[in-house]
Amino acid sequence: MPETRTASVTFLEALKARLRDAAAYNPNTHVGPAAILWTDEKREWEALLPRLRSEWPELLTLGDYDPAQRAGPAIWLKSMIARALP
Repeated sequence: MPETRTASVTFLEALKARLRDAAAYNPNTHVGPAAILWTDEKREWEALLPRLRSEWPELLTLGDYDPAQRAGPAIWLKSMIARALP
């Protein structure tokens, strides 16, 4: 029986793929999502944010206003999603 090989995927790559999958939609029947919300009440994933930000520059996070970290309150997020701010 021939040996089958699977590509080695890191946890971070798999996470990014699942988040991108969450944005998938049928453009013939739906409007694309403006945002994907990922709640983290216990902040268990927060330690990954610096790494995710470095590899995924479009990532925005809810929090205190810090444009260098692409984080801010809801009104700032809405403006960023609407491309009303640089």
